[in-house]
Order: sequence, then C-alpha cells, then structure tokens
Amino acid sequence: MKKFPNFKGVLENIRGSVGSGEKSVKDRFTSWLCSDDQKGVPARLESEIIEALAPNHFKLERTSLHGFPFKPTAVAFDPVQKVLAIGNRHGSVRVLGKPGLDMSFQHDSRSAVIQLDWLANTGQLVTACCDDTIYLWDIKKEEAELVQSLRFNRERITCFYTALKSKWMYIGTDKGNVHIVNLDSFSLSGYTIQWNKAIDMMQTTHPGQVIHLSENPADPSKLLIGFETGTLCLWDLSNKKGEQRYSNMKKFYSVSWHWEGRQFVCSCSDGSLITWPLRPQAGKPTSIIFPHKKKGENSAKMSPIDKVEWVVSRDGDSYFIFSGGLPEDITGTQPSITVMQGKNVTVLEMEFCVLDFILITDSVYRSEQSNPECVIVLLSNDLVAIDLKSTGLPSYENPYAMDFQESAVTSCEYIVNCPPEIIPALYSLGCRGKAQAGWSMREWPISGGVDKGKDACTSQFELLVTGHADGSVRFWDTSTNCMQALCRVRTQKLFEKNKSGKVEGGPATEDDPYAITGITLSPDCKSLLLAGQSAQVMLFKLLKKDTVGEVACLEIPIIYEVSAERNTEASPNCEFPAKPPLSVASQSASYSGEGFEFEKKKIEYYVPIKVRAGQLKKPAGYQPDLICLTPWVNQEPPAPISCLHLNAVFGLLAYGNGSGLVVIDYIQQKCLLNMGTADLYGSNDPYQRMPCSPRHLPDSDSEDCIVKVDLRNFSQVQNNSGTPKDEKEKTVEGKKEAASVKTDENGTSSPAASKGTSSPAAAKENLTGAAGAGAKLKNTKPKTLQKGATGSSADESTLSKSRSSSVGSLDQVVQGEGVTSLHFASSFPTRGEFDISPCLFIGTSLGSILIIVIQIPENDKRDSEGVIVSPSCSIFRLKAPVLEICLLDSSLYLSQRVPPLQGVKATSRAGSSNSGGGGSGSGSPVPLPPQGDQQVRFIICRGRGSGYPVPLPPQGDQQVLAVATERGVAVYALPSQRLTGNNTLAEGVTVVRSGIVSWSGSKQSPLILLFTSSGTIKGLSLPSLRVMIEVNLVAANSPRITRTIQFSMGGSGVYFTNPNQIQKFSVNSEVIRVLKEAKGKLFQENLELPEEPKQGFLKGLFGGGPKILDREELFGESSGKASTSLAKVIPGQAKMQDLQGSSIGATSEVGKAKEKLVERGQKLSEIEDRTELMSNEAKIFAENSNHLMLHFKNKKWYQL
Repeated sequence: MKKFPNFKGVLENIRGSVGSGEKSVKDRFTSWLCSDDQKGVPARLESEIIEALAPNHFKLERTSLHGFPFKPTAVAFDPVQKVLAIGNRHGSVRVLGKPGLDMSFQHDSRSAVIQLDWLANTGQLVTACCDDTIYLWDIKKEEAELVQSLRFNRERITCFYTALKSKWMYIGTDKGNVHIVNLDSFSLSGYTIQWNKAIDMMQTTHPGQVIHLSENPADPSKLLIGFETGTLCLWDLSNKKGEQRYSNMKKFYSVSWHWEGRQFVCSCSDGSLITWPLRPQAGKPTSIIFPHKKKGENSAKMSPIDKVEWVVSRDGDSYFIFSGGLPEDITGTQPSITVMQGKNVTVLEMEFCVLDFILITDSVYRSEQSNPECVIVLLSNDLVAIDLKSTGLPSYENPYAMDFQESAVTSCEYIVNCPPEIIPALYSLGCRGKAQAGWSMREWPISGGVDKGKDACTSQFELLVTGHADGSVRFWDTSTNCMQALCRVRTQKLFEKNKSGKVEGGPATEDDPYAITGITLSPDCKSLLLAGQSAQVMLFKLLKKDTVGEVACLEIPIIYEVSAERNTEASPNCEFPAKPPLSVASQSASYSGEGFEFEKKKIEYYVPIKVRAGQLKKPAGYQPDLICLTPWVNQEPPAPISCLHLNAVFGLLAYGNGSGLVVIDYIQQKCLLNMGTADLYGSNDPYQRMPCSPRHLPDSDSEDCIVKVDLRNFSQVQNNSGTPKDEKEKTVEGKKEAASVKTDENGTSSPAASKGTSSPAAAKENLTGAAGAGAKLKNTKPKTLQKGATGSSADESTLSKSRSSSVGSLDQVVQGEGVTSLHFASSFPTRGEFDISPCLFIGTSLGSILIIVIQIPENDKRDSEGVIVSPSCSIFRLKAPVLEICLLDSSLYLSQRVPPLQGVKATSRAGSSNSGGGGSGSGSPVPLPPQGDQQVRFIICRGRGSGYPVPLPPQGDQQVLAVATERGVAVYALPSQRLTGNNTLAEGVTVVRSGIVSWSGSKQSPLILLFTSSGTIKGLSLPSLRVMIEVNLVAANSPRITRTIQFSMGGSGVYFTNPNQIQKFSVNSEVIRVLKEAKGKLFQENLELPEEPKQGFLKGLFGGGPKILDREELFGESSGKASTSLAKVIPGQAKMQDLQGSSIGATSEVGKAKEKLVERGQKLSEIEDRTELMSNEAKIFAENSNHLMLHFKNKKWYQL
C-alpha cells in the first residue's frame, strides 16, 4: 500500500510552486513523484556512487623547488663533483647539479648563511650561520643530513677556511682570534692563535675582526690572517709566531695568492689592487694599481673591489678577475666583472648586484699553473656563468628556471595533464623570439650528479602560467624536475602609454595598472582569459600564424549603490511596494510605477587605461581577441575582479567583482548581462540592503545621488543634454509593461503573462534589448550618463526588501555583496525538474549560489542569433563566502573539463521551446541520451471521467553540486537540490584556497582540497566528504602563499615560497613514489681526487715547491685541550644515527660476552665436579692401598 506524502513534502511543493509560478496538475504530480519524502523511489544518488579513494592513497610531500634562491648571501663550488651550493638570508641552502638534479635543506635556526665551503669530493658541505654555529651536512643520500654542529658561546664567527684534503678547519672570530676545529670529531683543538700575538708589538689598537684566512699554496705551514682594519699577518704554524706583517693604508676585502706562494694581491675599498711580496722591503708593497682609473683623474672616486682572483695560465699569462672598481657617479656604480689579462681589460656589466663569484680552472690545486675556464657569478637575483675560453667571453645559457624575479609574480595557474601538443607548440613559439647568437656553445659548467636514466615525470604534461606585475604572462613546462620557460605574452603592449598617469579631472592610476590578478585557461588550453589590476579582462586565443587586425573593446561599468536620500524618507514599519521582475528591469531603460520612480542622475566615468586603436600586429601564439574595461564612476575606482570563468563550448565568459556580474558572448563580442549582485536575486532577495553614500561630483548638487548604473542604459550616453527619440519610445514601452506586473499576497511580484519562469522567447525579448551596442564606448573624454530606473531590487526603499512572509530572513541587513565564484556547466536549474540546460552558477560573498539559465542557438546559427540568459528561481543559501563551485555527474566526472556532462539521464519534454527558463530548448547544444537508453513509462491521471497518459520523468538525482566556502564544504544533489552532506572547519579557521580536482587513475575519483588559514591542507572525498588527509603544509601562512597556491589533477599543487621560488608538492603517495624512483643523486661515488702536482727535481733540490705539514702533530692531542665553555658540540641526525648504531653494536657485543661468560662458568663448574670426583676416587684408592699394605706388611715372601 503506497504511502501519501507527509505535510512537509506538501509545503515544499507549494513553496516550489510559489517560486516558479503556477503549475499544471501534471507538473505538480511530477514534482510529488520526484520528491524525496515519499517511499518507493530509487536509491539516492550518493548511495549509488562507489568511491575509490582511501586514506592510504594520501601522503603530503614537497616534490621539487624551482627558481632562484631568495636573497642569497654565499656560494661554494666543488671542483671535483661539479656541484654548486647557494645559501640565503633565511638559512636555506640550495644545491645544484646538472639540470634536473637539485636539493634544498633548511637550518633549524633560520639564521643567515654567511659562508659555505665544500670538503672536496667527500659529499660534505660546511656552513657557517649568523647564530655563531658551524654545521656539517652530508648530501650523499637523497636528502641532506646534518652530521653535527659546533656552536660558539663567547665569540662570533666571521669566516673560516679549510685546506684541500685536510680535516682541520681554521675559524676566525670577531675578537680577532683564530681557532682550529677537527672536522671528524667537531672538537676544538688546543692550538689557538690570539690576536695580540698576531699583530705587531708596536701596535696599540685592536686589529678588528678576522675577515680572511688562507694558507700559502707553496708552504702550508704559513697561514695568512687578515684583519678588518687592513692589517695582515703571516703566521708560522710550526713555530707558533707571526713571521711577517703587512699594513694596508685602506680597508681591504679579499686576498688571492700567486701560485708560487711568493706574493699575493689585495682588493681594497678605494678601487685599487695592492700586490705584496712575501717579504717586503721597507714594509712597502710591490705595486698599487687602479684598473679603471684613467690617467689624470686622481680625484675620481672609485667603487671598492669586493673580490679578486689571481691565476696564471700554463702559457704564463696572468689573469686578474675582480668585481667592482668602476668609477662612482650620482646614480651609483654599475655592477660588473672585470677580466684583466695583461694590458687587455674586459668589463662585463651585470644586471644585478654582484654578491660573489667563483673562478673555475682546469686544476683543483692552487699550487700549480692552471688555465681559467669560466667564472660563476652570484648576483642578487640571478646566476651567471661566463666562458673564459671562448672569444668575446660569452655567457652560458642558464638551463635552470631562475628568472621569475624579472617582474613580481602576482598570480598563477597550474594545469596537470594538459593537451600534449600544447607544450611543444608553446616552446617553438618561445624559440622564435630568442636571439640564438651570443651564448657560449660549451657545456654548462655545473654538471655534477648521476641520473638514473628515467624520465622524472609522472607521464603527464604539466603547464604553469604565471602573471606578473608588469602585465606579462609567462608559460612554463613543469613536467620534469627541470622547469623550462616556454613563451611570454605581454599584455601591456595592447594599451596606450600614459606617461603622466592622470587625466584632466580624473584620478591617478595604480602603480602597476597592468598587473595580472587572475588567470583562466580553457580545457584545451587554446583560450586564455586574464584579469588585470585596473579591472580589465582580456581574452586571448592560440593561433599558429601571424595576423593583423584591431582588438575589440567593451567598456562595461559594474556599479551598484543604494540611494542615501530615500533612506531618510522611508519608515521601517511600512509595507514596501513589490519589486519588478528582472526581465522588466532589464528591458526598461526608465521605469515608473507605484513606489518605483527614479530621477535621472548625471554620472561621470573615466577609463584609466585605453586600448590601442588601429591595426595591430599579432604574432603567432596567444593573440588578443577581446578586451573588457571597467570605467571609474565619479572618481571611484571599481572593485577588483574577484573571479572569472571561461567556457569554450558555450562561447561565453563571465567575470565578477565586489559589485556585480558581467556575462560576455565572445563569439559575437556582445555583453549579455551586466548587473549588480542584488539584482540577480530578482524578487527573491532575502537580504535587507544597507544604503551607501556615493561620492558626489565636484560640480554637482549635494542632493544628487547615484541610484544604479547598468550597461543596458549605456545607450543613453550623450555629449549634449536631452533624450533621444528611441529612448523615449523605450521608456513608454517600459511603462506599459510595468502596468502588467501583479503582486501576490506575499508581496512577491511577477509578470501576469509569464506564469512562472519566463519563456525563452520572452527572456530573449527582455534580456537582449540593449545589451549589445551600448557596451562599446569609443570617446575617451568623460561623459555624462543620463540614468533612469533599472528596476533594481535594492533601489526601492531604505531596506530595499519586499515584505514577503514566505521568506524568513528579513532581519538580515547587509551593506554589500560581491561575486566570488563562477562556474559554467550543463545542469538542472529548476528544483525537481529534469530538463538539462547550460547554466551559470554564481557564488557570492554572502554565501548565496544563484543560477542563470543560458539558451544557446544551434551551431549553424551561433554567429547570427543571440544567446539568451535568464534567471532561475533556485537559490542555495550558505553561511560563508563561496570560493569554488563544481558539478559532478553520476560517473564522478568533473564537468568543468569537457562539458556537457556525460552520464546524465534526461528526457526531452514535448514543446520544450515553450518551457521555462530551465528547459533545454531546441537551441540548446546539450546532447541527450539516445531513445534506446530512455525508459519512458506512462501513468494515467484520471479527473472527471477522462484520462490522459503522462510520461513518467526519470526518478532520482542525476548530479552532485559541490560547493567550497570559507567555512567548509557542502554537497547538494540535483535536481532535488537536497543537501547530502557538509563538512565545517574548526572555529577560528577559514579556508583561503580550495580546489576540486580529479584523482589520477582509470576511474574518475573527484577530490576537494582545502588550504586553511592555519597552513593546513585538508582533503575530502566527493560526494561523501570523508576526510582523506589533514596535514600541515607550511608553518605560517602568508599572503603570497594564499595568492599563489594552486591545486590540480592527481593531488598536485604549487605555491610561491618567496618572490623568486616556486614549490611543487603532492598529496598522492603513488606520484611521490614514482618521483623518488626517478630522481637521481648529486654525489658521484666513482670520482677520484686528482693527484697533487709533482715537485720538480731542481725545486726539490734547492728547497722549492710545496712543503709537507703534519697538522695532526700540531693540532692533535699534543696541543692540549681547548676551553669547554668556548664552544659546544651538538650531534646531528646522521651523527645520532651513527652513535645509535654504535651503541646497538656495543650492546650486542656485551650480550655476546655475557653469554660466553655464563658458558665459561658452566664449564668451570663441570670441571670442578669432575675434579672433586677424581679426588674422592683417589682417597678411596689410597685407603685400599693402605689396607693392602698393612695386610702384607709382616708376612714373609714364602707366606704369600
């Protein structure tokens, strides 16, 4: 026996009828049949879906880091392994090998790195930080391990030096002392060089901190110590005394030895190079030269030379390579690297400041002649390598992606599994714009590491698009560990240059008016939609050939303000008049009705940026197709573009800001809809709108106020006052149609002729009246806009709210509402109806989700007939701003990739062209399933003796609507619009970024990823919202991470850690495993250190050549013990593991010894028992012998 619906179901059906107008008996019966309150319907959609995701599929790990280290401070190069290390101000170290092989690690103290040094060919790196600690790192494994560290307590570390193939390290401090550390045990030696013994006995002042330490390449027993004040001391390690002292008149920065060890050169603060012999005569240097000072310019001030390297080639030519030393001017000094070979001086200008450089030669030993090969220069924002062996000293082409910093990154878009033909096409486009000449043809000098011979990618093509502050957009290939730049699009070239930044009577422009704030790509990556800082929206299309043509431009203001003058006259207790429907408001340019009369207001608008007019050359690649500008109104800038969406199948784009929404048909280049957010509700606005006082014009009366600005009234723009004839006709027509508006009992107004949702013909008539030509403004001067009524729901009264008793949220008073999320999809716009149609889902800052129905002509009529947009009566109410909207069909396929949806069971109604706005219509491009797949049943509805067959519509929900807000996630089933589940975050935590992505695999498994304000990533399965992962991604969230973090297919994501570096991560354990297996190692174990240079016969005979120093004897135990309060050894993770392994081994050895000891005791006990038994047997034998002797003692022999 079938159960009748309960009272709740009846009320819901009645409310649906009120929202959509009068329904026939057939429609009411259909709604009842499809309601969820009755029994006997098919199982719910969420119960039919089988989710394939499980928590063991998830694991968060950072996969790769790309870009240039942020604020670098130090650099070091291993000449044997050929790997480079760069340290920065925040305690991070980046190790680079061949392209695709790198490693990053972070000091726990996050102190700035002041110096780096490799222990050649050992895979160990020594770092010194501002926290006065020396760290020893091991990079032989996939991740760097801290071996141990040494922290100084009473002195600060200023520099250190480690000789080749030595386990002893010299450390200079701020007090002028030099300490020696054993790198094996990280313990201080008793051998210490005190500052008072290093300086001259006649010197009465402190020499300052130690800034240089180096051994004589020909005599390791001589240590050169440089102090801050310019004093140098040649210390004899064997005799423990200062052998020679040198005094520079100027402060020096660096020292470089001649390979023979008989002289060295100092770079000074006055731009000079001073050469000192090992034993100067009369305490004077050999030479003082100013490489860049011209003759006769003695008064010219030169910049300091920060570093110098002196090398002698095998041909005998001397090379001086240094940074700085150029003349100073008002604007400062040009950063440069100078290569001086004899009298030939070559100056290489750099784009950024030179922090340090490293000279690479064909020998790792400084005690022999060697040919210079290249110079690696560390700049403040780049890494440059100069080829010294090629003519003209060309630079190497940097294979790493390190030029993010050319312009600040303001937004990004990350796409996984993009079409495979896109990346090669973009790469070929980028190669066309590059100059092939000028780069060195030799191999990149940083070539260390071992590849495993596998392609380090996940068999998917990954594309990263970055928007920059200068208006440029760059494309990057991130498919492998080696990120590669593809091409660039410069949007600033599309606009006229405005040098002053102001217009007469207009406000000043932004600092970065062309900065890219939003990026959206179509699924095939052939259409690119961009949003800019000046509220400009630009559409680009990918073409293979160069073209010439104009760029279409639409100037569309998005302004919504409530009259402040009317608020003083209204009473909060009065019954407000009914609102006109959206169709009437959009058609009428001026509306007059009961309680809905407006006066025409004057508005000045101003466009800060202007599109270049005339024919423009469009090179192959992404070419501009349409630009939409948002003018300023009365010197008030428009709200920034908060969201934008593009659908290539529909041929539509939409964008919104804090004021309203714009929908564009970019095929016909026509504006379809431009409305304030409150207007989108129509007569179902649940909020009370607070008035806002707009800024008045300087020459306007104080009583004038802005009521509403709408694109559809831009046809009224005039240079002279007056109303055109066409405008008067439209006004009359608007009045006539306003008379047909009826008000029901609840105060909800609707056209008398529509009977619910307007028909497609009526919607087309109402919404396309003035949406085309009025959108284009060609005059650049400020104009006056004659503004009439628009029928806005917020323009009626103080509260701008009709007193409808069917709405229970009349007490909600809001001041503003913006559009925060947009999504095009084919869906069911009306509750309980199974007509599928193209729709636009709109999410607002107040948590509302509105649906606009779109009717698109057939393909052959797409260019001629207009697209019709009309509102639906569906409103979803949430409690937080909407961040993202997504639709899934019954096969869990994300609809935003390839619309229309697949797997949706829908029936075609008879006469769908006359159905409501939610109907598919004959012009809808959405394909329906074939008739063989539709199981149409009939029921008989009898009334007054007559019956007629009614086709039974499909039962059960067909789609899943997933919505991410700032407070959590909600899931609805369509078309019943039933809430199937929600997940709310903890109190005080909000969602700052969300992404609904597909999980990799044969079966589509959707997943929603949330990045919260606490720096946590939370993953939820769809549609059940089961928590798959919740783990911390960053310790502290930052605006840059919030702005740039992106999620994509397979659980991959990216975010910018700083202005120069982008971090890739993944929550997919399978992807992480594949990447680890394919990643190589930076350390090569089969390399051997070259042999030391052989000593010549004559040099050995006469005492020349390098001498042998027994450092173990000098610095070992015989030197004594250092003070325990001076420094403290802190074992690292690797050292602790070694100690733990050693302790485990010692414990096992002790156990074995104990077992052997027990066994020995047992054997001794057995021996003792046997000994006692033998003793007893001996006693018995003695007694028996005694008895036998006594028995035969007195008997003769013949008596026996």
